[in-house]
Amino acid sequence: MTAAALTPTAARFDRIFFRWIFPALLVGVFLVYATFRQRYVGATDWYGYYQQGELLKTGRVFLPTAFPCDQYPAIVPFGYVVAGSHAVPQYTPGFPLLLAAGSMAGLTFFVTPLLGLISCLLMFFLIRDFTDRWVAAVFTLAWAFFPIVVFGSTTLMSDLLAAMCLIGAYLAYRRGLLLLSAWVLGYSFCVRPTNVLFLAVFVLPLWRDRRLIRYGLYLAGPVVLYGLYNFTIYGSPLRTGYADFRGDLAREVFTQHVGFYLWQTLAQCSPVIIALALWGLRPWSREKLFQVLWFTVFLAFYCFWRSGGDRWWWTRFLLPGYPAIFLLAAGGFSRLRDRWRTAAAKPPWRDWRIVVLFASIALLPLWEIHFGRSQQDLWERNKGHVYYDVVQRVAAIVPAHSFVGCVEFAGSFRLYSELTGFVSVQDDPPNLVREGLRRQRDVYLLVESWNLNHPVIRQILKDFPSEMITVIPLWGGMPLYKLHLPATPPVSAGQQP
Repeated sequence: MTAAALTPTAARFDRIFFRWIFPALLVGVFLVYATFRQRYVGATDWYGYYQQGELLKTGRVFLPTAFPCDQYPAIVPFGYVVAGSHAVPQYTPGFPLLLAAGSMAGLTFFVTPLLGLISCLLMFFLIRDFTDRWVAAVFTLAWAFFPIVVFGSTTLMSDLLAAMCLIGAYLAYRRGLLLLSAWVLGYSFCVRPTNVLFLAVFVLPLWRDRRLIRYGLYLAGPVVLYGLYNFTIYGSPLRTGYADFRGDLAREVFTQHVGFYLWQTLAQCSPVIIALALWGLRPWSREKLFQVLWFTVFLAFYCFWRSGGDRWWWTRFLLPGYPAIFLLAAGGFSRLRDRWRTAAAKPPWRDWRIVVLFASIALLPLWEIHFGRSQQDLWERNKGHVYYDVVQRVAAIVPAHSFVGCVEFAGSFRLYSELTGFVSVQDDPPNLVREGLRRQRDVYLLVESWNLNHPVIRQILKDFPSEMITVIPLWGGMPLYKLHLPATPPVSAGQQP
């Protein structure tokens, strides 16, 4: 409803709400994200993104290692891979570039809360283009507390940035800013390469308004730059730090994954959003076909992806497709409201059906927050602190500059101590252990509980005399062993003693 159609009192409230209240709500959303933001890193994804950002800040790409990584690949933590004589990033540079910019200002861990806020603003403007600003406001708040959006806004991951780029590219396209749209979309490819799936369906609106060729020419700019980066780092414009992903696609997981992702989408969006999205399909149009395919193409691809399908946060794979559901739901909401408003003789704010309709979306964050809290891993202020804590516990026990083998903490030891972490379960760690001991370095092995019976761990403890120093009280107990050189070199298979 336009301001001109409102009574003076309603028009005054409309101005006050969008000039003061709604901006204050968005500031509050940002403060919530900032309060629950991640502050420490470890494991693979978190460490990989963070470390790459820190290197890019200094103008470097290759990860320095204590020993030559081509001879001792176990020295390279997860998040990096060995290419020739260098340890190169596993991850694409789009998200780490923003982390590098944030690090220069001392705001590394505020980058994702800012991305969350920007995604809310973009969703508001995009939904407003299809409906009006009141509908856009309530759906923006629903988007702000959507559990997987909160996850992306408080966790050092690239999924929300990938989604935000698609929202921005679509919004810029609708406003006739083709060059901006193409460059934002091209940038999104170096955030998450699978965003190219969006381009496959974005051909529909581009083909209709005969701007496909011009858009393609604009898109070539960022794509060529990204290709040059890949060629410089990996030796091919089409190669990234990810291994050949075809082995990660499996038909046998499709049925389980499609059920999981559809159920999780319903649980996180709520039946209200899904019902409105289905209602929003009418009347059918080419634009709505595009929006349906926008979500479906990501759903279909990741239902074949081997990983995922067990914890709610795997829906981060689908996050770049979820804006389409919110667009369709906003359209269904607007259509239903307008239908009731036309039939009613009284003003809309006095029609209980319209009031209930708005309340159902305005109160949706309560549903979303309840879902997130029930998972017991979203609304936490100490994300990642366990990695810092374990490193400090070990650093207080072992001498400085020691080598510590582990899996989850290999990168964290580099960041939070003077210890050198290495990956203890792959790429020939016994060779690194032997060389470290020969060079008079103390070498330790920290074993996560689920790796106690890993064949490589068992081989290390067999080849090298060890003594248990302590047990770190985490994840069922993690023993810390000190390793020693054997009195005589172990006999390898196929050799004569």
